[in-house]
Amino acid sequence: MSHEEEIVEVNAEAASDELEAVVEIAAASEEAAEEAEASEDAEESAEEAEEAEEASEEAAEEEEAQADESEEAAEEADAEEEVEDAADEAAEDEA
Repeated sequence: MSHEEEIVEVNAEAASDELEAVVEIAAASEEAAEEAEASEDAEESAEEAEEAEEASEEAAEEEEAQADESEEAAEEADAEEEVEDAADEAAEDEA
């Protein structure tokens, strides 16, 4: 093998090694990008879950307020009925 052939062979091996390194770097970069995307997706999901929890809490508070209003209305209706009953009894007693 001539000296020039040896140089070509060494250069070819070096180029092959460099190509292999580039492929490994590209694979590592792709994996890192996928992990970053998965992390971003997880963060986004966590934010969505937090928003859903807040909406659920707001809905529960609204339901509680409506229940309180219904209870107050029922108490007022009971009080009005008691007043009417007392008025009816008083009218019967006078009669």
